[in-house]
Amino acid sequence: MNQKTFTAKVKSVLSDNKNDRAVTRLRAGALDTKSYKNINTTGKVFKKKQERKGKNYKVSLLLDASGSMRTGADGRADTLRKMIPPLVQTLTDAGADVEINAFNALFYPMSEFGQTIPKDFNKTFADRYNKALRDTRIKQVKRGDKRTYQIASKKDIAENKYHYDQASGWNFDAWAIHQAIAKLNAEDGNKILIVFSDGQPTNENWYHTSDLNKSINDYSIPYQIKLAKHSGITVLSVGIQTECVYNYYPKRDTVIVHKLEHMYEGITKLLSLNIKRG
Repeated sequence: MNQKTFTAKVKSVLSDNKNDRAVTRLRAGALDTKSYKNINTTGKVFKKKQERKGKNYKVSLLLDASGSMRTGADGRADTLRKMIPPLVQTLTDAGADVEINAFNALFYPMSEFGQTIPKDFNKTFADRYNKALRDTRIKQVKRGDKRTYQIASKKDIAENKYHYDQASGWNFDAWAIHQAIAKLNAEDGNKILIVFSDGQPTNENWYHTSDLNKSINDYSIPYQIKLAKHSGITVLSVGIQTECVYNYYPKRDTVIVHKLEHMYEGITKLLSLNIKRG
């Protein structure tokens, strides 16, 4: 599948819910001259306008920018960078409003709803990893037999009160999904979150939050997906060059992609499966 076909298919799914259309081959309604040849056989020669619900879509793309994304055949991050610009263009052409966020141990808004994708997107995405590698330290905090990891403050770093030298190799998928849900909950419309990940999050027993009153389960991927669905958000996931995502994300709503053409097919499948026409 190429981008032209991909765009046509996505438009068919999203625009079909937004615009009225004519339903043909009916037994009653306005006469449809194009179906007149059926008058002596089926009698289905009428049409009528079907009013659609005028759905507007908000699509949030959440991109894994952790250390493990730098591995793989061509580099998983390189593969992902190639996918995002044509995907954003297609979704925008189909009438959806799109935002982009990236994550590792940090959460990085890259473009907000109503904004265009950064012209230097490839460089900006690479910088998400490099910033976490260069500037960020991880601090461990204990509560009983549980432990959580936080971003060390400047004071912690100055006083050497941190435990890990860099944050780029870490990825807290569940915490990032939590942040994306909070942003989407502030929006109107039909909301879709698409997570692009290699499915290798930091140990589920470690969780990223400054709120020590939260339980570990609050920051598990299944729990966050459950919260998203409760808020009316559709969560879809795309595994980049690995099936590890199946260990964390629902298989029904997950596809594995190895190159750009796979992304076209996978996203079309997920949208067609999860978006009801009407």
